[in-house]
Amino acid sequence: MKERGQEKSTPFSDDLIFGIFFRLPVKSLLRFMCLSNSWSKVIADSQFFALQLHHSKQSNKEFLLQISENPLKLQSISSCPNGLHLKPEILEPQSTSLYGRKWSIVGSYNGVLCLWNSTTPQPCRQLAFLNPSIKKLKLLPLSPACLPTYHHHPSVTVEVEFGFGYDSSTNDFKVVRILYESQHWRWKQVHVYSLKNNLWTTLTNLANPLPSYHLLYPRAVVNGAFTCLASKVSPGFLILSFNFDNETFEENKLPDYFHGLTSKHYDIVGMMEVKGRLSLLFEFPKLSHFAYFEKMAKLELWMMVQKSVWAKHLVFHWTLHPIHHWIVMNDPEMLLLTQTHFLSNYNVETLTTSDFGVVDFAYPLHVAAAAAAPYTPSLALLGDPGASEWNEV
Repeated sequence: MKERGQEKSTPFSDDLIFGIFFRLPVKSLLRFMCLSNSWSKVIADSQFFALQLHHSKQSNKEFLLQISENPLKLQSISSCPNGLHLKPEILEPQSTSLYGRKWSIVGSYNGVLCLWNSTTPQPCRQLAFLNPSIKKLKLLPLSPACLPTYHHHPSVTVEVEFGFGYDSSTNDFKVVRILYESQHWRWKQVHVYSLKNNLWTTLTNLANPLPSYHLLYPRAVVNGAFTCLASKVSPGFLILSFNFDNETFEENKLPDYFHGLTSKHYDIVGMMEVKGRLSLLFEFPKLSHFAYFEKMAKLELWMMVQKSVWAKHLVFHWTLHPIHHWIVMNDPEMLLLTQTHFLSNYNVETLTTSDFGVVDFAYPLHVAAAAAAPYTPSLALLGDPGASEWNEV
């Protein structure tokens, strides 16, 4: 009988195993890790993680729909030859850390969801990282703003904004947290969390006094950078990005074409990464959110080709439901989800539309909780000692 800890030799080299394994689904990889220590080492290797992630991005386009805040419930939409497929299974993390709290999606990148807990008071919002593919959950430590050493005047209301992203130079998931005075959007402190260090640090390389941006929607993670629509104290909109590689903010102007127009004429309904570039989706004419009817709208997809220089990439017409809709993208699939459960997708490569119509979700869709995020199955958080496993219902 083979003793525990011994493994049967295999005629396959590590390079051959490496070349086969990265093409397998994440669930299969987890099973193989339980069968062999040598296979486990191959799968846990950082180079394997990068190769598996690249392959997954090319072949496994998915969206995760948040269909409940408390308890947290997710439902997956995956790409298939005929469009998108709504999976009937519900992903419900079973963890005492999540019970009794409302959780919402901050962002998604490289297989990790960043969640925030809206039931904790400002500015001490609890954050968590979640990888549904491997059932790993990690609660982030409190930021310096929540520690006893931080004080502010009782008459000043201090609130928090945060953005999720990825540092490609160190392969590290990070979060930026901005503390500001809500009356004038005056920034007070900026902190950055690093998963590798499991630590918050205070940024000291910013201008003094700190800038005062009003962070708006839409928001997205573009090439790892947290990116959002923003405005300053002076009128006018801009695109604000936080680059996690060098931990700096960057401004970009909107396309010159829109400078003579006002927000009454158009709406920015989507921000996304297309072909590796920051892209904005503009809607003409701007639809009234009080109009309870379908309407055909012209959509223009603009792509930033270099800093503050834009090019119109695509123009198409799409039947939009103006009753509070979300548009997210996992290139090349663009997903439309409305408050009334209407689901549709548009492929920017094939220029085809697939309408699901009104979808009967596996769980009643809570209006306030509904959200969608692009998702790529990956092994992220696999080796993190602070990440705990959870079970589904």
